[in-house]
Amino acid sequence: VISRSRSCGMPLEEVIEREYDYLLPYLPDIKVIRNLYGDYKKAHRQFDYDDLLEVFYEQLCSHAAFRRKINDRFHAVIVDEYQDTNLIQGSIVEALAGSEQHVRAVGDDTQSISAFRGARYENIIAFPRVFPACRIVKLEENYRSSQHILEFTNSIIASMGMGYPKRLFSHDARPVMPEVRRFAYRQDEASWICDAIEATRSEEHPYRKTAVLYRAQYLGDFIQAEMLK
Repeated sequence: VISRSRSCGMPLEEVIEREYDYLLPYLPDIKVIRNLYGDYKKAHRQFDYDDLLEVFYEQLCSHAAFRRKINDRFHAVIVDEYQDTNLIQGSIVEALAGSEQHVRAVGDDTQSISAFRGARYENIIAFPRVFPACRIVKLEENYRSSQHILEFTNSIIASMGMGYPKRLFSHDARPVMPEVRRFAYRQDEASWICDAIEATRSEEHPYRKTAVLYRAQYLGDFIQAEMLK
């Protein structure tokens, strides 16, 4: 919680109210922990990950000679997964770029999986405003999925109403169509998955050639229980 407050540049109270409201009764204790933690690091001359970012950015802003030395040493700044940068990381990139603004950023404005540590997809959306001379190169060819999958993805991207317009395409023309279903309960989902596996089982499609993919381990509990039946 303390780290999220720092990486998002938000007061501790606001972070807890918005995302961890069950911790509100413990807010005074958390503030004590935060202060003790800061004192401990200072006494032992230690930095955590947030300190590395905050102190570096503060030095870039407050010491012109230090900033010039950094700017002169590196001709260009290259950032991967730019949509996963948080507020202070975006500010550091801008400070490192200096007046020359030689920045190359790679990212996907339709992907955001690191919000748990304060990542802001807004950083990549705002990139042309922060660096007005930039040129956008779209990488629209997909080597991983079939065109049917991409058509489904394109329909979602088109409905977003923000970001960079794009249309993904692939030379993979496999005829298999994606099927999307919504279930009210995880038990219903698990039952449908197992029924679908049984229905497609054959000599060409034995169980050992079937896989069920899920985002996190705990999401597989109901499926595993259903399969044990």
